[in-house]
Amino acid sequence: MVVFHHHNPFHAGGNLQMAEIHLHRGDFKVAAELIERAVFLYEIGYHPKFDPLKSQNVRLLNKRMEDQEYLRALRRHMQCMGRRGCVRAALEICKLALTLTAEEDPLCLLSTIGYYAIRAKEYSWLISFTNNFKLYPIPAKWFPNLRYNSALAAKLLESSP
Repeated sequence: MVVFHHHNPFHAGGNLQMAEIHLHRGDFKVAAELIERAVFLYEIGYHPKFDPLKSQNVRLLNKRMEDQEYLRALRRHMQCMGRRGCVRAALEICKLALTLTAEEDPLCLLSTIGYYAIRAKEYSWLISFTNNFKLYPIPAKWFPNLRYNSALAAKLLESSP
């Protein structure tokens, strides 16, 4: 794997695999750089007119291997951003990945979005997201953490100056 990565440093899947190796070794800085490179490689593959933040009806199918790798790269990038203390960036990455896979949520982002929203002090956004959760095809009863996080956000919002 190391030889392959040495000869193909701009292969997104190779970067993700090398990042996994570095994560298991505890070398988080190198792993974060490789994950950032993988996300960058996927982003430069976008069509020039494609903007995932502006178009609301863009979805990734979790059946394609390329889509699975891109979503894994986004999840790892979100975790690295949260580990660095950039919780607002982690929340925005989580929102992006959730809008790309809203019907299925293969990364289980609904279990982490409340954590990053509270850490980023986005209390009002979290409350409105939880109130509008019935628009998602996934039943809300499977995610009691969203209700708890929403109640916590309401409490923190009323106690904040």
